[in-house]
Amino acid sequence: MSNGRQLYIDTLISQFREVISVTKSFLENEIYISTKKENLVEVCMYIRDTFHATLSSMICNDERSIDKYFRIYYVFSAPRADIFLIVNVPISEQQPEFPSITPKIPAAHWYEREIKDMFGLEPVGHPDPYTLVLHGNMPEKTYPLRKDFAINTRIPFQESKLPFFRVEGEGVFEIPVGPIHAGIIEPGHFRFSAVGDSIFYLDAKLFYTHKGTEKIFETMPYTKALFLAERICGVCAASHATGYCQAIEKVAGIEIPPRAKFIRTIVLELERLYNHIGDVGNICAGAAFLLGIAHGFRIRERMQQLNETICGNRYLRGMFTIGGVRFDIDDDLKKHILNTLNSVKKDFKELVNIILGSSSLLDRLETTGRLSTEIAKELGVVGVAARASGIATDTRLI
Repeated sequence: MSNGRQLYIDTLISQFREVISVTKSFLENEIYISTKKENLVEVCMYIRDTFHATLSSMICNDERSIDKYFRIYYVFSAPRADIFLIVNVPISEQQPEFPSITPKIPAAHWYEREIKDMFGLEPVGHPDPYTLVLHGNMPEKTYPLRKDFAINTRIPFQESKLPFFRVEGEGVFEIPVGPIHAGIIEPGHFRFSAVGDSIFYLDAKLFYTHKGTEKIFETMPYTKALFLAERICGVCAASHATGYCQAIEKVAGIEIPPRAKFIRTIVLELERLYNHIGDVGNICAGAAFLLGIAHGFRIRERMQQLNETICGNRYLRGMFTIGGVRFDIDDDLKKHILNTLNSVKKDFKELVNIILGSSSLLDRLETTGRLSTEIAKELGVVGVAARASGIATDTRLI
């Protein structure tokens, strides 16, 4: 891995010797690249095109207490080599703007809008620079993730209308849906611009339940923040706990035992399975296929009962801790997990056959919401959605 990382570093330096500085991380698969705003787009494009890298994340951090700058981190992953290339650029408070990479790398679209909302940094050249996280009642020049915004700040209500993109023309109807829905999903307001059954444009307003979790993290001891990480998402406790634990372990230089790595991997796969099985049932719900809904929920329930047997919680909360795991998987539990999974696999195959045997359901699903391979690549899609769109990728196999 070390030789592979050095090859990436040498390639970058030979191309941008005068405009970047490269720093190795103590982790073998990370490379940090510092540059200035005027070179940002060119550097990001080069990394994407030369290394076949995908923009995996964008993070803004208020580092003014360190060097008087905000910093934006662009995390690119080169999955063929298990390398992360992390570009960072300083942004001054006096010139709170940065060049948007969205026109070239559409995967940055929401990241840049969120940074604008939460830090007040303007993505110059963004094709859709409307508010994303904040709603119309937030006073102007209020930026919740700046360090000088106190967690106990009382924000005065400011009434205003949210901007929406309008499609105009003969026969165009605007159909508003939400934000309250007839189900258990969280609120979201959707405006469909349609002619007959054809939808030309969808404008979505989400984040109605945004709770300021990042700001809460800033005020918590690192030992207690794990409990908050497990509750960011109702059904992603294990994955968020893993991310948090790995972050603390990285900073502290902790290497967890091999057995703990195996157990974390098993539990993460169990979380993935119960969610994907539930999603198949929810897809059936979107088409009012009641039999598929019932079977999806029934199989998911079996998986959640297994979760409770492993760690005492149906959503796998409390399973992980900094430095390892809280519960072991002994031989008896291992047999129970394998027996349950074999039975669930059989049940799930039957559910798939039921779905594929319903021509009316397939008629509604097969032509709806298709994501082409080209667009999926531009958006940096991963996981099941990527594979369904023809992208052969699976980080677990690297």
